[in-house]
Amino acid sequence: MFRKNIGPGLGLGLAAALVTAGLYVVGVPLIELVELKAVDLRVRSAVRLGATLPDVAVVAVDERSLAAQGQWAWPRTVVARLIEATLRAGARVVAVDVGFFEPQTLFTRQDVARLRREPDLDPGRLPGPDDVLARVVRRAGGRVILGYFFHMSAAQVGRLSPARMKARTRLIRRFQYTLIRARPPRAKDRAPFIIAYAPQPIIAPLARAAGRGGAGHFNIFPDYDGTIRRLPLVIRHGRKFYPSLIVAATARFVQAPLTMVRVGPAGVEGVRLGPRLVIPTDRYGQMLIRYQGPPGVVPTYSAVDVLRGRHPKGLRGRLVFIGTTAIGTFEQRVTPLSPVAPGVTIQARAAQNILSGRHLVRPVWARVFDLALILVLGLGLGLALFFVPPWLGALASAAVYAAVVWAAFALFERGFIIAVIYPLLAVVLIFGAVVVWRYFTQGREKKRLRGAFQSYVHPDVVRAVTENPDRLGLHGEKRELTVLMSDIRSFTTLSESLDPAALAHVLNLYMDRMTEIVFDHGGLLDKYIGDAIMAVWGAPLPSEDHARAACAAALDMQAALPRVREMWAEHGVDELDIGIGINTGLM
Repeated sequence: MFRKNIGPGLGLGLAAALVTAGLYVVGVPLIELVELKAVDLRVRSAVRLGATLPDVAVVAVDERSLAAQGQWAWPRTVVARLIEATLRAGARVVAVDVGFFEPQTLFTRQDVARLRREPDLDPGRLPGPDDVLARVVRRAGGRVILGYFFHMSAAQVGRLSPARMKARTRLIRRFQYTLIRARPPRAKDRAPFIIAYAPQPIIAPLARAAGRGGAGHFNIFPDYDGTIRRLPLVIRHGRKFYPSLIVAATARFVQAPLTMVRVGPAGVEGVRLGPRLVIPTDRYGQMLIRYQGPPGVVPTYSAVDVLRGRHPKGLRGRLVFIGTTAIGTFEQRVTPLSPVAPGVTIQARAAQNILSGRHLVRPVWARVFDLALILVLGLGLGLALFFVPPWLGALASAAVYAAVVWAAFALFERGFIIAVIYPLLAVVLIFGAVVVWRYFTQGREKKRLRGAFQSYVHPDVVRAVTENPDRLGLHGEKRELTVLMSDIRSFTTLSESLDPAALAHVLNLYMDRMTEIVFDHGGLLDKYIGDAIMAVWGAPLPSEDHARAACAAALDMQAALPRVREMWAEHGVDELDIGIGINTGLM
C-alpha cells in the first residue's frame, strides 16, 4: 500500500505546494489583506496593558487648546511660544509634526505687545511671524526638528517647471542622509526605493533656521485596508535620499552625528543612527511599527497647559512630538489597535520602537522560511493523508496548522513576522486534493471490489477487502485452503418429477439457505454446479481456522435440512437429502 500511495501523495502534495507558493510570490491582494489582518491579531494579542513609553511624549493641540487659543491653524508666533514652553519644560528634542509650507504675515495683539517689550528689537521694525518662529528654532541649537512631506506623483501637485522643482529640492538638500552604504555599489541604483515626484518643503526662513539634519518628511503610506502598520524611513528624490521625521528626531535625541542607509542586493537593509542604533526595514526602506501598549499609552499633554506655564514633569528629558489631536484638525489614521488615531501618536510610537530597540521585523529570510514551510506542508501532508481515514486526516491537518500558528505567535513575541494564511491555504488545498483523489480513485476501486465480491462472501468480508484492497493477492500464489462440496442426493430423479418452474423454485429455496450458511461462516462461494455448491475457506483473505469454519458450516447445513424439507413439502416434494465433502490442502 505504501508503494501504491507514495507517488500520488507526493505528486498531489507538491502540486498544492507549488500552487500556494505561486500565489505567495505573486501576492494576491485578497490573501495579502487577510494576512495583514492575521498580523493585526498578533499585534493585539501582544499588547501589554501596563506598558509604558519612557522616552517619548506628545504635546497635543486638542479641543481644550483650540477653545483657549482659537481655531487651527495657529499663528506662527503661538507655535513659537509652544515650542519654547516645551523646551523650558525639559524636553530634550522637539519634533514638530506640523507643516509650515506658506508664509504667514498675521500677528496677534498679544504678539505685538510681547515683541515690543523685547530689548534687542527695534520697535519700528518688528519681525514677521515666520521670523519669530525661525528665531526660536535657531536658538534651540538643533533641538527642534521640523516636518515636510513629498508628493508621490505629478497628479498630486501638478506638473512643476524645472526651475520650481529645483527651488523646492534646494530647500530640502540640507536634510538628506549623510551617508548611503551600498554593497555592491550598484545596489544603490537598483534597490526598490520609494521614489517621490516632488517635495513640499518648509518655507525658506525655517529651512535655514533648522540647519543640516533639522527636518524630516512625515509621509505615511497605509496598507491595502487603510491601516498604518509601517513608516517610510527612506524616500528617494532624484539621486538623493531623505530621512523621515522620526529618524531625524531620534538621531538628534541620541546625538548621532551620522545617519546612514545600508543597501544590499535585495534592497534596503536598515538605517543606522550613530554607532549603536540600527533600525531594520523592509527592502523598500519602511519600518514596521511595533504597537506597544493599548491606545492612549503615549504620554499626552494639552498644548494649552504647556503654553500657560504648567510644565509637566513628564516632558523632562524626552523626545516630544507636537501635533494636532482635536477632531477635524488631523488626518484620522487607522491602526491595528484603533479605528481612529492621530498621526502624531503613531510617530511617537515608532520613535519609541527605535529608542528601545524593540523592533518588529519581516526579514529577508522570512520569505524563504514561508516558502519552505509551504513545501514541507505540501509534501508531508500530501503523503501522510493517504494512509489515514479522512476524519483522522482532518484532525492531523488541523493539528499541523495549529502548530504553525503557535510558532507564528512565538516568533512574533521575539519580533519576527511569518505568514500564517498562505500555510493555511496550502493545508486546505492539500487536504482537498487528497479527498477528491481518494473519492475518484480509491472510492471507485472499493465500489468495484464490493460489486465483485458481494455475491460471493459475507458483507463483513467485503468490507474488510474494500478497506484493505492490498491484502488481495491479484497474482498467483500457493496457499493452504479448505474446500466444501455439497450436492442433493438423487437430484436427477427429482428433476424428472417436477415441472421446470417448480424445480427452479425449490432449488432456489435450498441454495439461498445453504449460501447464507457459507457466508455466516466466512466462506467464499466459488460456484453453483447444477444442484451442487462449492465453497472455499481461507480466501480471499487469509484465515488460520479455515478447516474448522468449513466443518462448522457443514454441520449447520445438515441442521438446516428439516426446515428446508418443510418448505419443499409445501410444493409437493417429500424427499431431500444432501451429501457434503470437505478437503484441506495446498491450492
